[in-house]
Amino acid sequence: MDKQKEAAQHKELIQKLVEYQNVSNIIAYSDGSKNEKTNNLGAGVFCTINFNTNNSESLSWNLGLNIEVFNAELFAIEKAFKIAFERITKFTKNIWIFSNSQAAI
Repeated sequence: MDKQKEAAQHKELIQKLVEYQNVSNIIAYSDGSKNEKTNNLGAGVFCTINFNTNNSESLSWNLGLNIEVFNAELFAIEKAFKIAFERITKFTKNIWIFSNSQAAI
């Protein structure tokens, strides 16, 4: 599937998730990357409950030089799960973790 089609499907899914604001869906995006100029690796997570700005958090970590991008992706996914689980309440319906790393999944 091409990227435009995937993006359209993702947008449709997210619109369905936030359609019912009384349902608490935890949604997290994770990413690991390498700065090609410095060779430094990092990881980031954006976590939100129904894309409410009062319930959203963006975090990043500097992972240094001694790991591979694959490890940075795994690190970010692990952090996304931990952050999501910390946000679980009795109202939580689903937890959605999105990653762009097919190899890490």
